[in-house]
Amino acid sequence: MFRWLIIFEFCLVFSIDASERLEVMRSGSDAWTTFSGVEFLDKVAPFAAQDGNLWWALKDGVVRFDGINGTKYTAEDGLMDGPVSSIAQNEDGILWFIGSHQKKAAVVSYDGQKWRLVSVADNVPGEWVGEQSTIDSNGNIWIASKPVDEPNPTSSKIHILAGNGLLHFDGQVWKNYRVEDGLAHNRVYEIATGLDGSIWVSTNRRGTISRFDGHVWKIYTRQDGSHCT
Repeated sequence: MFRWLIIFEFCLVFSIDASERLEVMRSGSDAWTTFSGVEFLDKVAPFAAQDGNLWWALKDGVVRFDGINGTKYTAEDGLMDGPVSSIAQNEDGILWFIGSHQKKAAVVSYDGQKWRLVSVADNVPGEWVGEQSTIDSNGNIWIASKPVDEPNPTSSKIHILAGNGLLHFDGQVWKNYRVEDGLAHNRVYEIATGLDGSIWVSTNRRGTISRFDGHVWKIYTRQDGSHCT
């Protein structure tokens, strides 16, 4: 059986085997907590919440581990009906789960007691499942798109890796930022929030970084000092 271990600073050891079974063991303990039959997304590493709980995003919900017990939550509890792709948390402790509901981007909040499907991106065309997310200093949620295959215009047999750009949700309105808005490329790999509240994005356009200051996008290249490859 193929198996690998992931070790975190808070002395918990995680084992994932080929049967997609998750086992969790606290350092110094012989007891393992096992979750079986859960389908994990590509990223196995958990999200560490402010209260010390660990959360895993699943294809059919999420799992919370409090150090002793594991609890699984699904659409029946108030989550979206599709995969949960990423998890973020506000400074006030509210957890945000980003994923797909009825094949559209959606966000669900959890305050520790109540789940709430806050919004679905009905105004954004296409099928959406976010890959990564971040929350800026104003509480806005930014979601990187899942890659999609698009035909190469020069050949009917060759496909190129594309994407749907970047999604922004301010608590009421969704906006999809794409190349025509100033983003360097529609295939987004990483997103991060700067200390000044700006959003920094790496894309499939090599040697560039895109920065959004809240009003306009600016693309930095190697000439500006960008070392992205």
